[in-house]
Amino acid sequence: MISIIHDSHSLDFRKPYGAVPFGTASCICLEVYDDNLCADFIFKTVKVVFYGNILDNKENNVKTYKETVLKCDTFEEVDTEYGRRKKYRFEAEFQADGPGVYFYYFELVQNDGIKHIYGDNDDFFGGIGRKYYYGEKVN
Repeated sequence: MISIIHDSHSLDFRKPYGAVPFGTASCICLEVYDDNLCADFIFKTVKVVFYGNILDNKENNVKTYKETVLKCDTFEEVDTEYGRRKKYRFEAEFQADGPGVYFYYFELVQNDGIKHIYGDNDDFFGGIGRKYYYGEKVN
């Protein structure tokens, strides 16, 4: 079993925190914990999907959609409240296409084809997110 975590209010997962001036890059991170200590790297792709509304150069409101692949160089074994687990840390840099409001969620695809979606929690105020299930709309 795997556990996924991203906390948009924590600098461990998103730097800088909050709104940034246009042209400023942000680092976004995701951690995944895996119970199977014997398995090789289990992910085919891990990406973050950004979407929202931006202003173009004529100040028109335009919908935007951008996917960025997250990279993970290695993993480590850690002790958790659920026992010893593999911890993967995925990171990517994001720079906005224009000034506006952006939202994001994560898509993870395992080597065996199992897909995971992780996004905002049900309160819609950020912080620690949650896993979404097939057919469920991502906040």
